[in-house]
Amino acid sequence: MRDLEFSKTFERLMPKLDQYFRKRLKGSQYRGDKAVMIDDLIQLTALMALKNSRKSQCDKYTLEELIFIKADNVCNDLFKVKRHRVTELEEVESTAISNNHFETFEARMQLGRLQQAMPEKPWQVFNLLAEGFSYVEIAEQMGTTETSLRMLISRQRTKIASKFL
Repeated sequence: MRDLEFSKTFERLMPKLDQYFRKRLKGSQYRGDKAVMIDDLIQLTALMALKNSRKSQCDKYTLEELIFIKADNVCNDLFKVKRHRVTELEEVESTAISNNHFETFEARMQLGRLQQAMPEKPWQVFNLLAEGFSYVEIAEQMGTTETSLRMLISRQRTKIASKFL
């Protein structure tokens, strides 16, 4: 019953969500295709909000409140990951230049090649792991199961080992 109600509420709120994400992306430094990103954010919001609407601890929120809370969380998570990646790249550049150690520079270059060789999703997963998030938290954030996440990590590690070791 709540799923049907959720579906109707979400459909009704889609134009507002579209406007919300447009405003958030307009103020950001995101340079990709904003229409595609907005669609992805809306889909991720739907998934996360639906998942949470089924939890008893979320019964205290109306569906509209829950959807907008999740929309805000999804957007904040996107900007957190993007900010982290920019900061990480700045650290790589400053370390390579200021220390002037060939080994450090070479390691950072390998990291850059690794990032270019990896698809976006596994790269985000590894960044979240490095930040200290648990498998369960990452799986929930990425909209997948913990088992699928572990399989993704395992396969990506195998690919990395075959390419870079």
